[in-house]
Amino acid sequence: MPPGGFEGFFHDLSDLIAGGPPAEGEMARLAAEYGVEFATPDWLPDLITRYGLKPRADRFLS
Repeated sequence: MPPGGFEGFFHDLSDLIAGGPPAEGEMARLAAEYGVEFATPDWLPDLITRYGLKPRADRFLS
């Protein structure tokens, strides 16, 4: 169960992306504000290879 107030992350996220892709660093700032960590799961490279996916580099946090 998520901690109380975490629903605010999704509210703030929807505001952030409503006008299109957020400015560089804004996703990282929002994630840090709510203690969210984005990671690359160890199974992702296999999934990309298996299905011939072409991930967009601009979709990842820097």
